[in-house]
Amino acid sequence: MFMTSLVQQRSMINIKATVEKHHAIDPGLLGAHALSVCDIEPTYFGIGKGTVLKILKQC
Repeated sequence: MFMTSLVQQRSMINIKATVEKHHAIDPGLLGAHALSVCDIEPTYFGIGKGTVLKILKQC
């Protein structure tokens, strides 16, 4: 499965390869998304997507 962009300058993303590459963080991804405020609010106390992703990779 591939995700393509409608903009010609952008590339295609191989979803299967992405899932295989990041399989270790997959179980915690939904909870991490919710705890990092789901992209609808400003980041609280410096805990944004980057910080959450770094913590998931350490586990």
